[in-house]
This record gives sequence, C-alpha cells and structure tokens, in this order.
Amino acid sequence: MNNRPPSQEKTPLLDALRASAHKPHAAFYAPGHKQGKGIPEPLADLLGKSVFRADKPELPELDNLFAPEGVIQEAQDLAAAAFGASKTWFLVNGSTCGVMAAIVATCYTGDKILLPRNIHQSAIAGLVLCGAIPIFINPEYDPSTDLVYSITPTAVNQALTEHPDTKAVMMVYPTYQGICGDIKAIAKIVHQHNIPLLVDEAHGPHFAFHPDLPLDALSAGADLTVQSTHKVLGAMTQASMLHIQGNR
Repeated sequence: MNNRPPSQEKTPLLDALRASAHKPHAAFYAPGHKQGKGIPEPLADLLGKSVFRADKPELPELDNLFAPEGVIQEAQDLAAAAFGASKTWFLVNGSTCGVMAAIVATCYTGDKILLPRNIHQSAIAGLVLCGAIPIFINPEYDPSTDLVYSITPTAVNQALTEHPDTKAVMMVYPTYQGICGDIKAIAKIVHQHNIPLLVDEAHGPHFAFHPDLPLDALSAGADLTVQSTHKVLGAMTQASMLHIQGNR
C-alpha cells in the first residue's frame, strides 16, 4: 500500500477554473455580467476582465461546494494532507461560518459549551442558532498592557468539574493580539472528559508550516479548528478552512 502524501504541487481546482474560463461558450447562467461583458468600465479598469471570466457558478467541470466529489474534493483532500487534518472543508463566508458550524455540529438546544469571554461574536451567533448554553471562562488579563490573554488549563479543568455535563469546549488560539495559551494541556484536560476541543484558529493558519512558530491546533490535539486562510496566508477575503481529526 502506498502511504505517500499527495503532491502539493497539484492545483486541481485552479486548473479546472482556468480551463473553464478560457473555454469559448455562451454563458446562459449566472452571474449576470456574462464573463465580464456586462461589467461597468470603471470596475473593469480596476480589476481587469479576466477575473470575471473566472467568476463561475457550479458548472459540471467545477464541482459543487455543497457536495463535492470532483476537483473541489480533490483540492480539499490536498489541503487536509498539508494541514495534517483527517478532513478539510473550504469555507467562503470566512471563519465566522466555520465557528458557527462547529458549535451547531456539537451542541443541541440546552447543551452546555465552555467558551472564553473574549470569544468572537460568530460563536455567540452559533449559540443563538442551536440554543446551546454558554459557560463562560474569564481569560487572564494584564492591566499594565491592557491585554486579554488566553484561558488557562486550570480554569478549564475547574469549569469542567463544575459542569460535568458540558458537551464541548471552544477556545481562541491565538487571540487577536497573537497570544497563544497552553492548548496542548487544555486539549488533554478536555479529552479526559471525552468531549471535543473546538478552536477558533482564525489568526493561526500558518503555525503548522514553521518550527519556530507556535504549535498548531491540530498538532496540539484539537478535534476541530477553523482557520482564516485570507488573514495570514494567500487567499482572497472570506476564504477560510475548517479542519477536523478524530471521531469525537
């Protein structure tokens, strides 16, 4: 059996999009600019017309983001291998939709979930959508710098002891200011309760690619992490990824 990882030189989705953009045809489908022909000149002058030729819906050759089985699935599999995930999904509504999906996927109405007080507002939206009950943990605060740090393993352990019926734990790693908590210790504590650790890693998608950077969430044991590809890596605004590993 060949267990070699797939070559990261392949770009299946980009290749398919390029081929579709350059294929002569009449566009009887959305979007209404018809491959750039209907774009106002000022916008075309700013962006060029080639970007609009690549603005495509779910054509057969481009797969379907909601149920991928072609080039999108192949690209997601490559991303999973690169980031060390069991499975990866591409997100087009930023990490906001990934954080919301993580909460909705792990909590039902009335379920408890541990969250830091400095959680992103998308997590609050996720709570509203599924009706979960937040158990907030106060992160450490340094008044001399006015910086809010991460939640601590001690605080997580105490909260889980007080709320043993908790269904999931979510943390921010790193914070908006780049502060990283002891995620490895937190993951160990969370898994002792056999519940998943969800991570808002929006500002840390690059961690896995250099040994001098902080430990990435998956390597630390997170069950699910959401990363903003557009914030730090090379993608356009709203491009994010959701990675999972394990079976919790």
